[in-house]
Amino acid sequence: MVDYGDLTWLRHLDEGDLAAFISEVRAAVLVAYDDDLTELDQLVRDWRATADELADPARREVLLGGLDPHDYVDAAQPEQHRR
Repeated sequence: MVDYGDLTWLRHLDEGDLAAFISEVRAAVLVAYDDDLTELDQLVRDWRATADELADPARREVLLGGLDPHDYVDAAQPEQHRR
C-alpha cells in the first residue's frame, strides 16, 4: 500500500478544489481493483502538484488571477529565416 504521509499540502486548495479532490479520491477508491492503487496514487500526485503550484503567491495569481484584455497584444508574423 502507498503511504501518503503528511497531507498538509491540502491547505493550499480552496473549498471548491478540496471538494473536487475528495470526490475524485472517493471515486478512485471505489474503482480500485485488488489492492491496485495505481490510479489513486497518480490522482493524489496530480492534486499535490496543483497544490504545490498554488502555494506560491506569484504562481497562484497567474493561475487564478483575472484576465485583462489590455494584457494581450497582436503578435507580428515571424520572419522566415533564409539559408
